[in-house]
Amino acid sequence: MTETISRDFYQPEGVIGYVGLGIDSFVGAVDKTTVLKYPKTPGDETALSTSRIEAEVLTAIGPHRYIIGYKGLREDGLLLERALGGSITHLQMNRGLHGHVKLAKPLLCT
Repeated sequence: MTETISRDFYQPEGVIGYVGLGIDSFVGAVDKTTVLKYPKTPGDETALSTSRIEAEVLTAIGPHRYIIGYKGLREDGLLLERALGGSITHLQMNRGLHGHVKLAKPLLCT
């Protein structure tokens, strides 16, 4: 038997639409170039802590052409550059990308 789990989508202040989701976070559009990655459950301290760590890693790495741009940390989530080429799923289906891509870990290329 398959269990269905539903989760209500909510939009923090400044989020104008839904873009996607991850394991513990929603991604919402802030404007044409920026998204907010924020917890599926408002105030989820584990997800917010993960966002703070992700912000530290992205700050330490700095800008890189193969890593989504970091734009800042808000109390309710992580501001990131919007991937204008589409989602990872869209790219996998339409551009021949194969394998598993883990969004929680930035991909480093040299």
